[in-house]
Amino acid sequence: RFTLIELLVVIAIIAILAAMLLPALNKARDKARDTSCKNNLRQIMTGWLGYAANNGDFIPPANGSYYGMPNWQWVWFIHEELNMPDLQDPANASPNAEWATVPARYAQSILRCPAMAKLGGKLYYQKEVHYGMAEYNIGGKNWGGNLPVMKINLIKNPSSKLCILDSLDPAAGYAGTHRIDQNAYNNASNSGNIDWRHSERANSGFADGHVAAVGYYTAFSGYPQWINSAEWGWK
Repeated sequence: RFTLIELLVVIAIIAILAAMLLPALNKARDKARDTSCKNNLRQIMTGWLGYAANNGDFIPPANGSYYGMPNWQWVWFIHEELNMPDLQDPANASPNAEWATVPARYAQSILRCPAMAKLGGKLYYQKEVHYGMAEYNIGGKNWGGNLPVMKINLIKNPSSKLCILDSLDPAAGYAGTHRIDQNAYNNASNSGNIDWRHSERANSGFADGHVAAVGYYTAFSGYPQWINSAEWGWK
C-alpha cells in the first residue's frame, strides 16, 4: 500500500517526465509533418514538370486566363500528371468554381499539407488546396498585363526559381489557397499569402523540381518588386 505522500511523489515524477518529453514529441511530430509536406510538393512538382513534357515544353499557368485559355487553375491543368483523372466533381459545371469540391477520395491527397487544419471535411477546389503557385512572372501574369506563353527551357537558373509554395488565405478564414499573389507577405486582408507554417519557413517547389524550405528573406529579397526579382522571374 502507498501512502498519500508516496502517491503524490509518483504523480509529480510522472508530470515532470511528461513535461520533459512533450517538447521532444512535438518536435518529432512537426518534423514528420514537414517531411510529409515536402513529399507532397515533390509529387506536385513532378506533375508540374510532367505537364511541360507532355505539352511541348510549355509550363502550366497559374491561371489559364493569363494565356487566353479557360479560366482554370494550375491544379486542374496538371490533374492527369497528378494521377487525379477525375479531380473535377461531376456535380460542378466548371473546374474553376470557387466552391467546387473534388471527389472524397482525394480529401487526404497531396494537395493538403498535414500541418494545416482541414475545414468542413471537404477539399474545395480553390479554397482548401494548401499549395499556391506564383501568379506573377513564372505563373504568367505581370504588372499591367500578362506574359506570353513560356516554355520551361526559357527559365534561367530554374533551381533558384520559386514556383509552388505553402499557401494561406487568412482573409476568408480558409486553410489554404491555390494562388500566391503580389501581396504574399502575410497581409491579413490578402487572399494569396505564403504560409510560414514549418518553423517560420515555407516549403517550396522550385522550377527544376526540387523542394526546399525557404525563409522570409529568400522569398522577399526583392520586395516590393519581388515578382520581378530573380527568385520569382525568368531572369
